Amino acid sequence: MSPNVDVMPETAAPLSETLKAADSSVVAPDTDVYLAFQGDPAQSIATAYSGISYWFPTVGRTRIKAQFGFRGQELKDAAQVKLSTTEGNVGNNNVLGAFADKHECYYYQDTQGNKQLWQVTAESPRPDGTIHYGDRVLLTNLHYNQQLVPEQGWLTTKSNQEAFWQIEKA
Repeated sequence: MSPNVDVMPETAAPLSETLKAADSSVVAPDTDVYLAFQGDPAQSIATAYSGISYWFPTVGRTRIKAQFGFRGQELKDAAQVKLSTTEGNVGNNNVLGAFADKHECYYYQDTQGNKQLWQVTAESPRPDGTIHYGDRVLLTNLHYNQQLVPEQGWLTTKSNQEAFWQIEKA
């Protein structure tokens, strides 16, 4: 198993319980994070599947480390980010995007502009605008203006969703 794959242990505790002892500092650029849909560890961004032409992230318990790439030292509400996988097997095709040729999102080289940019919106904005580990955020694709959501074990985008992802420091 790859060192970048972290199989979450089976537990009845919700993700919020596992975060209590974890780091709750401000999210820094290019640090390893896990992302769980609606705080459910069984719906985390998981290992990539190699399709015929692309690497598709899956959704499940075999979660992977991802990174937010952004300018500045702190992740802020309404920031534009690149969401990258740390899985080595995808090579340079490591930046998540939404594209017209597939319903599912996939990783591709960092060459596709707004199709690979995501706006981060906090569920509960802080007065200083920072986003911390443990916070829940919407991830909205800038090209399509749609939120990142899981669908039948894959990632896609949909309009007007309350699709919050909880950020956990890896």
